[in-house]
Amino acid sequence: MNTVLKAQAFSLHRNYTIIYRFTKAVNTYYNLQNLLYRNLKILNIKKVQLQKRVQIWQPVSFVWVSVRERTWYSM
Repeated sequence: MNTVLKAQAFSLHRNYTIIYRFTKAVNTYYNLQNLLYRNLKILNIKKVQLQKRVQIWQPVSFVWVSVRERTWYSM
């Protein structure tokens, strides 16, 4: 079962920001990285940069991912 409920892509200054909403809150940086890379790998997105304002030490139900790609991704 896919962990990601919904992902939306927006074009922002030649970069793409993807909002991921998770079914369960993730409370560690490792788990968050794992989920992101595993799901982004399916979309063939290679370069991932986490937004600095994401507070990893608190449970997160959504995260902004800044992606440098030319293709528009949307789920």
